[in-house]
Parts: sequence; C-alpha cells; structure tokens
Amino acid sequence: MEEGFLAIDFETANAQRGSACALGWAQFQDGRALDSGRLLINPQLPDKQWDSFNIAIHGIEPEDVRAAPTFTEVWSLIAPCTAAGPLVAHNASFDMSVLRAELARSGVAPAPFRYVCSARLSRAAWPEMLSVSLPIVADELGIELDHHNPCADATASGQILLAALEQIGVATIAEALKKTGRQWGEVRPDLR
Repeated sequence: MEEGFLAIDFETANAQRGSACALGWAQFQDGRALDSGRLLINPQLPDKQWDSFNIAIHGIEPEDVRAAPTFTEVWSLIAPCTAAGPLVAHNASFDMSVLRAELARSGVAPAPFRYVCSARLSRAAWPEMLSVSLPIVADELGIELDHHNPCADATASGQILLAALEQIGVATIAEALKKTGRQWGEVRPDLR
C-alpha cells in the first residue's frame, strides 16, 4: 500500500456536534503510522455548557482547554493533510458531523476532500462480527486501545483500516470501496 491517509477522532464537550474539545490524529503512509498526537481544542463554550457525561467519557475538563487553540487554528494544521490523502475515522458519520458543524460554526469553507469509515469497511471485511464498534474490532484484531483517548482512537482506526484492506484482499482504499460496493464520503464547501 503506497497511499497515505490521516486517521482522526474528535471528542466533544457536550452532545452538540459543534463542541469539539479534542482531536486525535495519526498520519499513515505506506501501510504504517508515521506520527500521531492529540490536540486540545477550546470550543469557546461557558463551563455550564459542558456535559458531565462527556467529561466522564473522555476526561477533558473546561479548564484543560482554556489556553488551547480554537477549532479554526486546529483546522489550519489539519487541512493541508486533506490535500495529500483521505481522512479516515471509525464511525465517520460522527466525526464528520463534528467536523462539518465546526466548519460551519467558524465560517470556514474547506477545500473539497474525501473520507472513509473504517467501521463500514470492518463490516465488509468481517461480516461475522456482531458489532464493529471501535473497542470490539480493536480487541478482535489485537490492536491496543485506550478508548476515548482521541490519539489512541485515531491510531486504532487507521490500523483497523489497514487490516480491513488486507482481509478484503486489496492494496488501496479505492479498491476496497469498489470491491465492497461502498463509496467515498466527501466534504465540500457546498456540502459541508
């Protein structure tokens, strides 16, 4: 596999998609992770708008992000990666809805880019799995996971995608989508 992609995972301050408080990322090239990290994001919300349920899941408190960059600043770091290859997320419908909501909230019109869901490709690769939730697939594949640590979730998503490509018997994401009858997701200024 020679293509590169950026795996991502968002955590949010509350149930609203436009409340990103962290982004985990892992850059993959030639079938391996090159680099990964976590960026805290200041969602610019009053403390009372943070949900204790979300905090209990990811452990990020309002005071942790007060000095963190805004989504717009974080997006300026990530956007160049979308020109080099697709984004990958496990349960991409959630992560892309957070991304779209934050782009809309900050008034950013992104350059068009593609994404793919590692959960959907997991379903195609291992139809016998009762669930393709991130912790279950990671456990089944022997992938280490500190669930809801966004960096760990992003890295696991990328590793799952690579394992799915191997299981499906293809070398690229495009071949996997074609073979399984799935399609690229797309984010464009007119679609967000």
